Amino acid sequence: MLRGNAIDELLDVGLEEAAHDIIKASVPLSNFFFHDISGKLREVGDPSPSGTERLSRFAQRNDIVGALYKCFRNSAKTGSNQSAFYGRKELTAVEHNEDEVTALFADGSSWTGDLLVGCDGVRSVAAQYVAPERQFNFLGRRGWRGLASDDSFSTNGAYVIFGPEAGLFFNSYDVGVDQHGESWSHWAIFLKTDISGTPPGVNRPHGEIPKEILDRLPEDFVRLVVRTPASEIVHSSDYGVTPLPRYVRGRVALVGDAAHAMSSSLAWGMASGIADAVCLSNLITNGDCLLQSLEKYDNERRPITQKYQRTSAGVNRASLKR
Repeated sequence: MLRGNAIDELLDVGLEEAAHDIIKASVPLSNFFFHDISGKLREVGDPSPSGTERLSRFAQRNDIVGALYKCFRNSAKTGSNQSAFYGRKELTAVEHNEDEVTALFADGSSWTGDLLVGCDGVRSVAAQYVAPERQFNFLGRRGWRGLASDDSFSTNGAYVIFGPEAGLFFNSYDVGVDQHGESWSHWAIFLKTDISGTPPGVNRPHGEIPKEILDRLPEDFVRLVVRTPASEIVHSSDYGVTPLPRYVRGRVALVGDAAHAMSSSLAWGMASGIADAVCLSNLITNGDCLLQSLEKYDNERRPITQKYQRTSAGVNRASLKR
């Protein structure tokens, strides 16, 4: 789920094409439906935001990333510095001095410039440079996720939630209609566990769901799950990172999960990463000194995002106790 403020952030910095592509590929949240794990409906929730905030939207992650990637790629083709955008590169190390920073890539190539923005996710190499003390934080649950053809279970922008109960909770939400007119839903199952099944940031395909878990699910949810081929079910363990003492070191700045990977309990992850990027862009564009702008970015975004980390961690802990 993408919080509505992320769309406004993109529009505010002139990324209208990316914002409109995401809106076109997504579905606005219409209602929350809360059930116990047997399938009995407990409550219907109104998702209407307060004030002028937009409704949250359901979108496939690939559609969001694809819209942003297209925007950056087009900008690199037409901008004054056409060599500043590198797609599909694996960062392996960072070198830095007072005047410039160099990114070293796995294929042996490198890039040198004024600023390196580390948005390389929970397993960030840039973060190892900025904050070597950074540690992963296993969130106490593992999950299975998939997409299924669905015209009856979670439709018309519905977010259907079950549990938590006895360490198990699961959900499904509408992700819209494909180019062939077929409706799809994203589903996820989460199980409390003390043992991680996968390393941080690793999604394993062919994620077979244990029979003892399927036996605890309502029949209509199981029917949704089995529409997903086993080869397309993804299994992963949930991780965050410990709050960092800094998001900036020299000419290297962190945004998104590289800086503040957190529990997905409150859907703040991607929206806060977009807000990081917008804040950093505005400060650099309007500032006279790059290093001072980076310091302002750190001072502004770190307290906000670390509050999100603490709050979402608290919600996650509470759900695991039920």
